Formats: sequence, structure tokens, C-alpha cells
Amino acid sequence: MVSSSKVIACEFISKSTYWKEHIDSRRNSGMNRREYCHKNNLSAHKLEYQERKLANKLSNNKKTILLPIKLTHDNISKYEPRITLCTLALKNGNELKIHDKSILATLLSILS
Repeated sequence: MVSSSKVIACEFISKSTYWKEHIDSRRNSGMNRREYCHKNNLSAHKLEYQERKLANKLSNNKKTILLPIKLTHDNISKYEPRITLCTLALKNGNELKIHDKSILATLLSILS
């Protein structure tokens, strides 16, 4: 007589995947952190820590976009009024003023 045995399948996932799935699930649930953790038997402090950890990781992965610019004074008369179309405030305190429509269009297409 052959005995039958149950096969139990275990799926092992990484700790980061485990928390990422809970973070996504909580956001989609509409519940606040405390409610979600209570319902899913999780520590609210651990979930908050993992949310901050993921947010920091995502912010560190942002890429810097460098745009080529051409600086000329040849085609600008100092007597012509220059209309500023856009001003970008840079992190270092400087400002980049855009006066050319074609540059503005290029900048907007890259940043959007």
C-alpha cells in the first residue's frame, strides 16, 4: 500500500519584496498605516521604516539630466528688450532665464 503525502509548496521571497508588496497593498487599500497593519498583523513601526527606506532608495535612483546649452551674445543687441519666457531656480541659488522659444520647447519636451 502506497501512502499518500501532501506536498507543501513554500515560496521564499526576499525581505525587500515582502515589504514592497505590503507597501503597495497598503497604498491601494485606502487604509491608513495603523489600520492596514492591524488587519495584516504587522508592526506599524516596521512598515513605516520600510516605507521610508524605499522612498530614500527611490530618491537616490533619480538620474540627473544634463542639457547641452549654447551661450552666445552675438545675436542679441543690448538695446533690444529681452523677454524672459521662463526662469528656472537652480539648487545652488543661480537662475537660468530662457529667452528663446525653441530652447523653451526643447527644455519642456525633455523634462516632461
